[in-house]
Amino acid sequence: MKEVYTSGTADFGDGSDGSTMSAITFAEYGPASNLEMSEVPVPRPGPNDVLIRVASAGVNPADCNLRAGRFRLFL
Repeated sequence: MKEVYTSGTADFGDGSDGSTMSAITFAEYGPASNLEMSEVPVPRPGPNDVLIRVASAGVNPADCNLRAGRFRLFL
């Protein structure tokens, strides 16, 4: 499973036009060098979902521990 953390901006629309957005991704747990800048499809919300544009976000110690694999037993 590839974890996806989004960054940047995108013209979200409804995601049906194949648009993409920038995201920070990682394919395996480990050091920060495992992080990659990727282009991923804009999520398409289902009938009972909402799509929220995030203008800014922070990184806290829990995020770093998740990336390092310290929460694998819980997720």
